[in-house]
Amino acid sequence: MKILLLSGAFHLEKSLAEKFDIIKVEQKFFPDNEQYIRIPYKNDDEYLIVQSMFRNPDNKIIETIFAIRTLKDLGVKKIYGFFPYLAYTRQDKRYKEGEAISQLIVLEMLRNAGLEYLITLDAHFHQGIPQLEGLKIKNVICAPYFYKYLTSIIPRENFVVIGPDDDAYILALKLAEKLNLQVGYIEKLRKGEREVAALSININVKDKNVILIDDMISTGGTIIKAYELLKKEGANEVFVIATHGLFVEDALQKLKNLGIKNIMTTNSVPNEVAVFDVSEILIEELEWIKKL
Repeated sequence: MKILLLSGAFHLEKSLAEKFDIIKVEQKFFPDNEQYIRIPYKNDDEYLIVQSMFRNPDNKIIETIFAIRTLKDLGVKKIYGFFPYLAYTRQDKRYKEGEAISQLIVLEMLRNAGLEYLITLDAHFHQGIPQLEGLKIKNVICAPYFYKYLTSIIPRENFVVIGPDDDAYILALKLAEKLNLQVGYIEKLRKGEREVAALSININVKDKNVILIDDMISTGGTIIKAYELLKKEGANEVFVIATHGLFVEDALQKLKNLGIKNIMTTNSVPNEVAVFDVSEILIEELEWIKKL
């Protein structure tokens, strides 16, 4: 099996090259912003494409489709995808008439190009993993992978694990089980697409240290509201953990300005607070691939 790195995963090259035979895509853009790619092809029946679709997700998706289809044209029999951050997963149903169900459309595009197997991390599959004929999908929950790092920096006394909303509760539960800690979540009401109002916490956090865990931090609105509520309810130190640290609109600095000293993510997308290398997950998930 050959590993093909696309542009969104170049930051993983060093760690992956220690374990695998790596091929990097050649990419350029024409003056009109159309995209060109070339794969320095090495003959193999199986290819694993690694891509993270943050920053210019439309370009990343087109690049990925070009790569999949090119490999099929070159005679590759099986094409797997490891996409730590998979774009367009938020919209999994039609809330208003005429809305595009972007999650389904993107997955169908990848499938139709020739992708057969997809591994991603903490994607927004709120209605369960999509079932598409011809495409097997595995969504890995990353919360347990933070276990080793957390046990090296924090004691387990006087800590609780909190999800900033009910969607994040499963992540909080998985981590709490590994750490043998009490778990809870914040009941949340959204005002529109971006504004978040945190209502209440379902467990007592007074005089407790809190591990606050979510699947991603984008603008930081959810985490900010959660942090403010936790402090209001008497929490001591708050550790913030997320699989995907997008940190758009200067979100990381906003969190630091609040006084949050411990912010940790994976390197599914490159950022300065990444503490866990998703390449380790890929190595484990290759066992799943071998059984397919």
